[in-house]
Amino acid sequence: MKKLLFILFLISTLTGYSQTELNVNAGDFSKALDSALKIDKKILLITGDNNCGYYLNFVENVLSDSTIISYMNSEFITLIFRADKADKEAKKKMKKYNKSWPGWPQFYVLDSNEKLIADFSYPHYTSNEQFLEILKDYLTIEEKWLELKIISKKELLSLDQLKQYIVMRDLNYSSFEYIHINKQVSKYINGLNNQDRFKTENWFLFKRYVNMYDLGLDKNLFDFVAKNRKSFQIENGEQEVSDYLLQNYQNDIRWRKPENVKKLADKYPYNTIPEAQKAIELYWASKNIQNTIKSTNINY
Repeated sequence: MKKLLFILFLISTLTGYSQTELNVNAGDFSKALDSALKIDKKILLITGDNNCGYYLNFVENVLSDSTIISYMNSEFITLIFRADKADKEAKKKMKKYNKSWPGWPQFYVLDSNEKLIADFSYPHYTSNEQFLEILKDYLTIEEKWLELKIISKKELLSLDQLKQYIVMRDLNYSSFEYIHINKQVSKYINGLNNQDRFKTENWFLFKRYVNMYDLGLDKNLFDFVAKNRKSFQIENGEQEVSDYLLQNYQNDIRWRKPENVKKLADKYPYNTIPEAQKAIELYWASKNIQNTIKSTNINY
């Protein structure tokens, strides 16, 4: 293993609020393994790509936090893999660990024998404090995820379990993870009676995951909201539910050709559901404004 298994790049200016620097191993992978064995530390392999906004956000906001840097320096030997600077051999080798798009910031905890202990992605909606807790608790997270994964294949998850499942899927990101979340959300909602579906405690699932076309989702769930909009509004607020429906219908017709929108206007739901009818009105209003601008032929 003389040659680097994959290219690891030193980030040279990762300074924190107190100018604490992250100790990034700039040697090859075999040297990192030797160091891990000698000083009894785990290797934290971080992958990313400067063409990914989430990775840039991670570097700027997380790898500049002195508390996080201090913890990483004390607990890990850190290696950073930049996919946008790696050669073909490096990228090929990286597939051993990274099974999704390599640009997204992801983390692999390895022992000195190169055994993968845990892996998780950067949940961009978390605070630095929450991310630090993930670093500290990665083993427990891994155990919980495996437990939930087994349960989800055998039985219907409870709401609390589903919430944990969603978090765990976000921590185990790949390009198709959202499909698995959608499937579990569909299973959970379909297991509820109608009155429980309307409840506020379950509304966030509809708002965040139930839309008109996402893969892995039961297509009937969005229509269920539309047909029972008044019941959802009583529990969750008239404007809240109305905005949710309108946004979905607008997304559905936004890029359609005018002749196709005309045909839709005479069909369900666009001839029945108020928010769908509103979406049609807004579509034509937007087209009229565009046509007016074109007809004036004004050059700015």
